[in-house]
Amino acid sequence: MQKTEATITGAAYEQYKKGSYHDRGYAWDVRIQGIPHPLQYVCEIRSALKQIDERFRVVYGDANHTDHIHIEYRYDQKVKK
Repeated sequence: MQKTEATITGAAYEQYKKGSYHDRGYAWDVRIQGIPHPLQYVCEIRSALKQIDERFRVVYGDANHTDHIHIEYRYDQKVKK
């Protein structure tokens, strides 16, 4: 596996919608620029986080998430069984 350094481009200190996961400090945006295989990278992050807790959500590839990965921890959601 190739070593890749993640760069967080958005977190709680940014101006996000009041009450959002970003605003509460439970979401991060990670730059995807320069990642050789972005989809594989996203899948590896999603897999690793799901092993920690099912409440992690990773978004990439939709209209709003093509240049970065959105990661949030849905602390207020029930764990799916």
